[in-house]
Amino acid sequence: MSLNTAKRFTIAEYHRLAELGFFEENDRVELIKGEIIQMAAKGTPHSVCETRLERELYKLVGDRASEYRYYEERYLDYLENYQSSFCI
Repeated sequence: MSLNTAKRFTIAEYHRLAELGFFEENDRVELIKGEIIQMAAKGTPHSVCETRLERELYKLVGDRASEYRYYEERYLDYLENYQSSFCI
């Protein structure tokens, strides 16, 4: 019995694939847990909900949004350098 494991991409590898033109300009793909996943197109209901949610969040956090962006950038830096030592 043999097991096949899928290639798990790092964020850096995913960005490099994009730079090399691996994806078409209008491709909707995301990197989720190391796998490149084809995403469904956003529809109008999704966009309307997203816009409303952003407005409500801004009302709640106001000027603290810049603080959130700082921590988000640090987290993304961490993820970019993270390499999983195993795949399930």
